[in-house]
Amino acid sequence: MEIIKETNGWKLIKKDDSLYIVTPENYEEKYPVVSLDQATDWFDRSVEKGWIYLTRTYYTASVVNGEITTNKHQNRSVRSDKVEQWESGKFITKEAAKEAIRIVLPKAKEKFLVCQDKLRGLCAEMGFDVGFNYDGDSYGIYNEYEYISFNMDGFDFQFPIN
Repeated sequence: MEIIKETNGWKLIKKDDSLYIVTPENYEEKYPVVSLDQATDWFDRSVEKGWIYLTRTYYTASVVNGEITTNKHQNRSVRSDKVEQWESGKFITKEAAKEAIRIVLPKAKEKFLVCQDKLRGLCAEMGFDVGFNYDGDSYGIYNEYEYISFNMDGFDFQFPIN
């Protein structure tokens, strides 16, 4: 690692034939450099404004059928001076995402039970059902949709929900 320039705790470094900027908080971002002059200019502007955009891999969590799942994403929109205020629901590790959703899970289960009861009540009150249909064969599914069905005046009706 070679330090090319250093100002107020900020560093412009070269390692593995690539240029990086390192913030005083020790966040590091690779610069897709065309020339050393461009990198130096980028460095000076970053020091002046006090932040850079960081590319971060992050994880989100969700619950499907009672199981916690995580998804991996990559984004270049995290400002180095606002890492602590990062958008809600994004986490640096899978474990952090899972732990955070576990805290909200009891409240989500309560909301689900209320939604389920209200839907069942509405279905009973208005005399309809909500269902899901798959059209397909052994070669695959070619159409799928949610629907509302009911019987009126002796006839069965089924309408897709758009």
